[in-house]
Amino acid sequence: MGINHKTIRRLWLLGALCLFDVSIVGAQAQDSKKPQQKGALAPTASIELTINRGIALAHVVVDGKPRLFIVDSGSETTIINSDRIDLPTKRIFRSGISTLSASAIPVVWKVVNLHSLKLGQFEIRDLEVMSRSMAVIEDELKTEVDGILGVDLLKAWDSLQLDYRGKVLTLGSCNPCGSDPDRVRPALPAARN
Repeated sequence: MGINHKTIRRLWLLGALCLFDVSIVGAQAQDSKKPQQKGALAPTASIELTINRGIALAHVVVDGKPRLFIVDSGSETTIINSDRIDLPTKRIFRSGISTLSASAIPVVWKVVNLHSLKLGQFEIRDLEVMSRSMAVIEDELKTEVDGILGVDLLKAWDSLQLDYRGKVLTLGSCNPCGSDPDRVRPALPAARN
């Protein structure tokens, strides 16, 4: 079974939006983050998935609202869809994506701060991420997408497993936000003795 033309086109579109200029813009956004230190390991997190045209979409919660994010280990940076989630802008970067015709498509990237991002049982607070329009991806998938979970966030876990049949993303043991207990905590209340 080979890869068909539509699959190649989808992958190219995702790559064009996420990989061109993201490494430069992502590095600039990361400059303001403190280095993360490994602390005690947290248990695994399970996140419900929706599969759309072969793309895994994770059900997460952003600032208290349910959202749908593409799981993309090829994107260096977690990205918020600025058309769907309006957050105060900390900084703006302008760049261009070069096309085959040698013209550049202007791209505006915003650095924004999420108050809270819940991934399964864990809540990460005060997370600085990139934001931009994802209209082209939404048109291709024919569904609303609120963002992309990129490697900058996913690499905090020791492992991740995408179960397409079971429609679940399992994140292995880690401490996603370093040793600061005020930034990460279980999203569900702890049992009392």
